[in-house]
Amino acid sequence: MKDIVLRLVNLTKKFGSLIAVNNLNIEVNRGEIFGFLGPNGAGKTTTIRMIVGLIKPTSGFVEIDGINIQKDFLGGIKRIGAIVESPAFYPYFSGRKNLEILLDISNSGLSGKEKQKRISELLARVNLEDRGKDKVSSYSQGMKQRLGIAGALIAEPEIIILDEPTNGLDPAGMKEIRELIKNLARDKDISVFLSSHLLNEVEQICDRVGIIDKGNLISLGEVKSLLKRSFENFVIVVNNAEKIFNDLKNEKWIIDVKIRKDREIHIKIDCRYSEKLGSLLHDKGIYPEEITKVSETLEEYFLRVTTQKYE
Repeated sequence: MKDIVLRLVNLTKKFGSLIAVNNLNIEVNRGEIFGFLGPNGAGKTTTIRMIVGLIKPTSGFVEIDGINIQKDFLGGIKRIGAIVESPAFYPYFSGRKNLEILLDISNSGLSGKEKQKRISELLARVNLEDRGKDKVSSYSQGMKQRLGIAGALIAEPEIIILDEPTNGLDPAGMKEIRELIKNLARDKDISVFLSSHLLNEVEQICDRVGIIDKGNLISLGEVKSLLKRSFENFVIVVNNAEKIFNDLKNEKWIIDVKIRKDREIHIKIDCRYSEKLGSLLHDKGIYPEEITKVSETLEEYFLRVTTQKYE
């Protein structure tokens, strides 16, 4: 049986007549990276604010490590760390000093030496051990994000909530955060609830994703399973696209065929027959200059399900 760290049970939030989040049911397992996706206004931020206790649900509840935070807020919330928006620090204090302040606020009960040891461990975990004594005002945006994650780990939580953690970062900074998140889940067994609009990032690091639209959960599952389709897409490059289009369009196991460019034909095939494409082309005397299998990305899947353009 999987160890569930976060449960959203029939979670609902209404603002007057507007249903911002509608009967949401999600479970996140220990050590899992869970992607939470949705268009602007879908209810992502409202959901996250309910998870961390910033707003109360209209109905339903949030359970963290088996504790219902509506019944025992302090008992549950101390098991969670979060960056809901861009992390804010005292810019003219060092990274170490900022973490020390957060430790004091958390009532950790650590002695002076224990506190400094804990801060050193946190800085090392986010690869800032060499910059801990520097003022935060000298940090890059990526370093501030990593310090924010260190702050979210102060209380040794079971799960951390990250809202757009790579927003505004350059490719190198994005890679650093991506690797850090994967290490937290793999090496420390910490669950990660990740909200992001960068779907290629989510596809690379998340084990499962949930997609919310207009307050409703419309898709939930492992990334690979969601992208597994009953058909496959191919692109072939040929000289006489118009003639070849006519040769292919009436084959029963070809679901769709379109000319997209002068020499480019896009073919959708029932996956049970995809291996027949090569022999069909050969039998018809068609010898493409190029043939490419095109897999659906998470971004394409997201756009398809959130715009209700089901195929």
